[in-house]
Amino acid sequence: MTIKDRIYEALKSVEDKSFYADTDYTGFPRVLFYLISNVPVRYSNKRHSNRIKYQVSYYSDHSLDVETDESLMGIIDALEDKGLLTTNWLEVVSIDEKENSSTYHYMLEVSG
Repeated sequence: MTIKDRIYEALKSVEDKSFYADTDYTGFPRVLFYLISNVPVRYSNKRHSNRIKYQVSYYSDHSLDVETDESLMGIIDALEDKGLLTTNWLEVVSIDEKENSSTYHYMLEVSG
């Protein structure tokens, strides 16, 4: 099973609204993941393996605590249960002044 397949299985087990790369679904919460790095490892100028990294993005319409939120921790636990390595969550806030609303984007990196 590929790293991509393992990530998808893990995300679907905890969040039904999980998609690869893009979706027409704009509701909250939603989870997207996509490839961010695919670097070959070479020994003696021959391809040995690849170092593959994906980014998992969790979008919410309200702020979450990256240390205790059940949804965010559930995603990490599901990914690690599949034998994947994760970084810590980061948060980026986008403010729409016209709509008087904010979108909270949480992201982490995942590798095999």
